[in-house]
Formats: sequence, structure tokens, C-alpha cells
Amino acid sequence: MNDRPFRIFLSSTFSELIEERRAVESTIHRIGDMYDGMEHFGSSPNIPLSECLRRVAECDFMVLLLGLSYGSKPDGYEKSFTELEFEEADKLGKAILVYCADERTYGLKRGCDPELAKFRQRLKNSKIHSLFVSPHDLALKVASDLGREARSEIVRLEADARGSRALQHDQVVRAILAGDYDSARELNGDILRRYPRSPRGNYNQACVLTRLAGASQDAGSRAALLSAATVHLEKARDCGFLEFIERYGGSRLRKGKQPHNYILKDPDLSLLFKERPDLQGRLAPNPPPPTYGPVCSFG
Repeated sequence: MNDRPFRIFLSSTFSELIEERRAVESTIHRIGDMYDGMEHFGSSPNIPLSECLRRVAECDFMVLLLGLSYGSKPDGYEKSFTELEFEEADKLGKAILVYCADERTYGLKRGCDPELAKFRQRLKNSKIHSLFVSPHDLALKVASDLGREARSEIVRLEADARGSRALQHDQVVRAILAGDYDSARELNGDILRRYPRSPRGNYNQACVLTRLAGASQDAGSRAALLSAATVHLEKARDCGFLEFIERYGGSRLRKGKQPHNYILKDPDLSLLFKERPDLQGRLAPNPPPPTYGPVCSFG
């Protein structure tokens, strides 16, 4: 059903969940998606936390496992790597699938780790979660849940391309083409209030904000508008806009042309790419994670 493999980031502590992580990795490979986890980070000039958060930002879904320990903390932080990864994914609006080790099966004693107990309760309060009793049980649940989420992702893209929401997006585009950027921003803002993960809505907002920046005579306002445009363009990418172009680009996407190149050539974004050329590389399709590499020492 999915034209491209989804990238799944696995977040958990490591030492007591080795078999569970292997089971999840195997499941992700079997269903044809890409697994990304600390086992495959390899050598990197980035500090561990920045590398973790970068990978979280690039993933389509996060699978979060909570086992018998809270986990290590980056230097200078009061929270563990796992909890910081969770917060980053939640802030970016990523789909997060949470699985907690069954306390009785895994022998987790209540009150043995106050930080772990607090994090477990936080997850239970904020996310629907499942309990797992073995690596095999976990693998079955992950396979079922990822299949459901993949279908939901396709439905979400479809909603941006057809029906009443597509008509709303077309109205925004007409306002942009007419040079009525304030109206376009207002119309598109209404869409994003109701559908904050709309790929097309975030892309259109980046276009509108870039056009407004070009019309601004104030350096501070111009910089602020371009910063906001950057946020929306990256969110559009994270919400699947590249796949949206592949599916629904039609004649706009000529045969053999990469979706990110279509974005780079969009005149509505030319000022943004001129002012922030580093964005061009960040929009390119993500390379698959390496299939080998040393195990990280943290977690």
C-alpha cells in the first residue's frame, strides 16, 4: 500500500531489551520498512543526543519500548535519552507507538526506580500503550500497529488530495497566485488549526510566509517570516509531502524528476532557498540507515 518504505525509529534503553529490539527490527524489515536505532548509528561527529534527535526528526514513526530501567542521561540533562527522544517526537507531531514491559512477567518491582515509574505514568497518561510479555508478543503487536498506522498515513495524504480539503488547498493556491498573501495566510491558517499535520497545508504555509518575507521592508520581520517558513517546510517534509508529490503531482512532476527537485524549483520558495541554502540538502530523500555499526554505549 505504501509506495516508499517508512522509516521507523526505535527508542528504548538497550542492555535489558536486546532481544526485544532484535524482534522489533526483524519485524520492521519483514514488512518492508526501514529500521533506525542506536545499534546502527555507527561513527558520527555529532554528540549522542544531537544524533538521536536528528534521527527522530527524520523518522515517520517512533516505536518506544519501556523496560526495567529509566536509562542513562546526557551530560547536563535531568532526563534520560529515551524520555528526551519521546519529547522531541511528540513536539514534532510524530506518530508514537508505546510498549511497556509487563510488570509481573518481567519482574518489575513497584517503587524500585522513581524516575522510571514517573516516566511510565507519563506515557500511560498521554499515549495509548500496550503491554508486552515477551519479544515474540511485542513483535506481533508492533507488526499489527505499524500496519494500521501506515494505512492511516495513506488516508491522511489522500485527504489532502481529494474532497473538501483539496478544494480548500486550491483556494489558498489561487490566493497565492493572485498575490493576496494575507488572505492566503488566513485561509491556510484555518486549515492548519484543524489539520496541523497536513502536508500540503504546511507546504502552502511555507510558500505564503516566504512571499510575505519578500514583500517585507523590515529586516526583523523578514527574518522571522523566513524562520517560520523553514519550520513549516520541514514539517511538510516530515508529514510526507515528498510522498504526496509522488502520488498526486501529476503533470507537474515530469517523468524521472525527483520530488525534492520539484520543491527546489518552486518560485514561491526561491527567496527561502536563497537565504537558507542549507535547506536544499535537508529536503533530499533520506538515505537508508546503515546495516552495520558499533553498538552505542549509552541507553
